[in-house]
Amino acid sequence: METKTTVEAELQVREILRQRGMKMKELAEIIEIAPETLTRALQGNPRFSTLKQIATALNLEVRDLFVASSKEAEIDGYIEFEGKIFRIKTRDDFNTLAEKINSKTV
Repeated sequence: METKTTVEAELQVREILRQRGMKMKELAEIIEIAPETLTRALQGNPRFSTLKQIATALNLEVRDLFVASSKEAEIDGYIEFEGKIFRIKTRDDFNTLAEKINSKTV
């Protein structure tokens, strides 16, 4: 059974097709689904299996089908290392801790 996950990033399949001079109908034929089904999938919340088929047909990774986010990913958590607890709020916090762990200066 396939798990459904809500995707909050913008798909850029149409832009990729435009850059390659392809039409949605051509892609639908390659992945062997009806063009209407492909259109509905891309307008809604497509299954991962559909995204995987599209990526494979375009010789891409699934992540390449999405617009890169310009927003810094939110990080908020704690890491316990050798009995010490570290609060991580930013990517820099994470990278600094990783450097300290790798250099054994924690």
